Amino acid sequence: MMSWRRAASGFVLVVVVVAAIAAVTLAKLPHLPTWANAFIAATAFATGLILDPFKKLATDLVERPRQQSDALLANTRMHNRHGGLRRVRECGDAMALGVHPSAAAGNDVSNTDRLPDYVRRDAHEELEKIFLSGGMVIIEGASAAGKTRLAFQCMRARAPDRWLVVPAADDSLREIAKAATPLKNAVVWLDDMERYFGDGGLGAAVLDELCPPGSSDVVVLATLRAEARSELNAAGRDVSIGRAFNEVMQRARVIWLDRELTEPETARARDLRADPRIAEALDHATRAGFAEYLSAGPATLDRWESARRGEHPVAGAIISAAVDARRAGYQQISRPVLDELHTFYLDYRIRHQAGLPGFDAALEWAVQPVRGASACLLPVTDTTYEPFDYLLDHVQRVGGLDDIPEQIWPILIAHADISDLLRLGAVARTAGQLEYAEQALRRGALMDNDLAMSDLGDLLREVGRLEEAEEWFRRAAEAGYDLAMDDLGDLLREVGRLEEAEEWFRRAAETGYDLAMDDLGDLLSATGRPAEAQEWYRRAAEAGYNLAMVHLGDLLREAGQLAEAEEWFRRAAEAGYELAMVHLGDLLEEAGRDAEAQEWSRRAAEAGYELAMVRLGDLLEEAGQLAEAEEWFRRAVGAGYEVAMVHLGDLLEKAGRDAEAEDEFRRSAATGYSLAMVRLGDLLRKAGRVAEAEEWFRRAAETGYELAMDKLGDLLREAGRLGEAEEWFRRAAEVGYEVAMVDLGELLTEAGRPLAAEEWFRRAAQAGYRLAMVRLGDSLREAGRDAEAEEWLRRGAEGGYGLAMEVLGDLLMETGRPAEAREWYRRASLADD
Repeated sequence: MMSWRRAASGFVLVVVVVAAIAAVTLAKLPHLPTWANAFIAATAFATGLILDPFKKLATDLVERPRQQSDALLANTRMHNRHGGLRRVRECGDAMALGVHPSAAAGNDVSNTDRLPDYVRRDAHEELEKIFLSGGMVIIEGASAAGKTRLAFQCMRARAPDRWLVVPAADDSLREIAKAATPLKNAVVWLDDMERYFGDGGLGAAVLDELCPPGSSDVVVLATLRAEARSELNAAGRDVSIGRAFNEVMQRARVIWLDRELTEPETARARDLRADPRIAEALDHATRAGFAEYLSAGPATLDRWESARRGEHPVAGAIISAAVDARRAGYQQISRPVLDELHTFYLDYRIRHQAGLPGFDAALEWAVQPVRGASACLLPVTDTTYEPFDYLLDHVQRVGGLDDIPEQIWPILIAHADISDLLRLGAVARTAGQLEYAEQALRRGALMDNDLAMSDLGDLLREVGRLEEAEEWFRRAAEAGYDLAMDDLGDLLREVGRLEEAEEWFRRAAETGYDLAMDDLGDLLSATGRPAEAQEWYRRAAEAGYNLAMVHLGDLLREAGQLAEAEEWFRRAAEAGYELAMVHLGDLLEEAGRDAEAQEWSRRAAEAGYELAMVRLGDLLEEAGQLAEAEEWFRRAVGAGYEVAMVHLGDLLEKAGRDAEAEDEFRRSAATGYSLAMVRLGDLLRKAGRVAEAEEWFRRAAETGYELAMDKLGDLLREAGRLGEAEEWFRRAAEVGYEVAMVDLGELLTEAGRPLAAEEWFRRAAQAGYRLAMVRLGDSLREAGRDAEAEEWLRRGAEGGYGLAMEVLGDLLMETGRPAEAREWYRRASLADD
């Protein structure tokens, strides 16, 4: 009997264990049907009753995956009829994923409920390859260039069996990441990715949770309007949204899609002329791109502009209010807010005019589709709207953020939720509306939102209110927010409280925050701890942070570990990080691999990176390709990069085109660039225009630029104004500029003050400046201290300095050591300098 009971118990135990294993297997699926949820819950209950010691294990293995699955489904849309995720092949509605509806051909609106045939874009093949390797890919281009259609068609062709993850709301990515829901065999769809930044949304941590580095079965597929990228870039490193955007861009591969078809694309479109919409787009897309015409973008813009010109002024004002609200960072605008805002866009002369259409009628006009395609204003829900992004792109291209009426900021701030407050704060700050930026961020900070506290701290820091900035950074940091810990560390480093800065950098770095690891590496390197700095740079680099790869490469390069430095530069460069391409090019140039160096600089330059344009110009100039070098310098100048004006000026001066060189130096100097002032001074001095040269040297020197102080001292010494010359040499020397220390020493020697001169020569020599070692050697010889003189000359000579070798030879010859002297003379003759 007892054996029967034991057998029965054993049987029940086996059944429960098998059921638990089955439940665990089911729970690992990315979505669960209703029956599976019930089975898992029952299994968890039975497991808990029968295997009491294993309750926690059962919770971890069964309950947590179910919770993760629930979180995933609660924060996504596009589900199947059972409430679970869809496979890509089950989603045939491209317009539900953001593809713009197609305009009718002529007046025929009978087939606008379906899309025309897909014209395969040249970028399709490149995008398909990314589906094999996984990671994040961004298709960037103008509004209505065909970005979303390309993404949809490629996804359907290349990944039909993957699960489709479409966030339900702007903050859904944060919630999915917070639940640590593991994604397998999935495509995460982020159309108009700019809407997902803010309030802990899309950023490095969230992206790594969705698609861990090295994962090949998850693709994060995003689209990005070029104008939206410009505004996100403008937010910069010191705003959470801009910082998150930069983190994501470092990890992503970007495919550019032009608004106009290439010749091969046009040929493929001609093969599809049987569709009258494609035929009409091919025949009429002259002032707009092919896809723009298909989506009725230009027609929609014409409708808005005609409304503003008087055809329907109230509707035009409503659309204008929606466009500006979106530009200001307010994502979806409600009917009451539109009603409150639109009056600011009505001409005051007609604001109270009798017979104007009412708000409801005007709103109805604004949401009517144009030629059966998109409307000027698109309903998002029954009560919220957003403008057609083609109109948004147009305004962002032709106007600046300062065009946004000041009166709308307080209204938007009053109605905004936390995500919109963060965006409003970032945009207002970029627009120079610092009062409203502070209002938005302070309102968010008072909601105890960590990002708002951090961004408010940044804003206060920018305007010099450092104590308040520290207070807000500290509040968010002490709540455990890693970005605020890093911000606080940065502020403390700025004010010289390095020990406290290190503590906060370290706390943030130990959470795994790669930017903090990199900042900690910077601090350790600056305070003479290169081994520990290298460790933290390496940790950040291994986490995929491209800037840390560059910093690690720089440190390895300084340590002579050139092969490993090249490896890290190359990893970041191959990920598309332009700064790494430049550093890799520099390293290859030093190694004599000029063709490779030029190739990497060219890749970064062609990607639009101004520093790379200048480096490529330098390489071409050194190779004697002066015309092409000048072209690249001019391209960088055209991009507004002031440093390039100096390089272009130098090239023109060497070519004997001094008048053109002066123009470039003068243009750059007018921006306040101190080096340009110095180069202009040099050119004027060479031309005998000494008074003008002095003026420009003095202007640069008064900014604290040591080279200019030294140049001004040299010019004054030449003019016999020795007291002023000494003052400027001394000012530059006292801030550590070794060239000025030597120049001051020489001036003091000429003035018969050898002991004072020796002091400055010694300070520069101890800093490693080799010319100072020679000048100190000369000074010591004059004083009869030959042994000391020999010691310093030998240090310079053994450092490879030809002048030191020659002077050391003279001293050895004078002291009766001709054989050794001849050896140093021989070595001096072979030295590069």
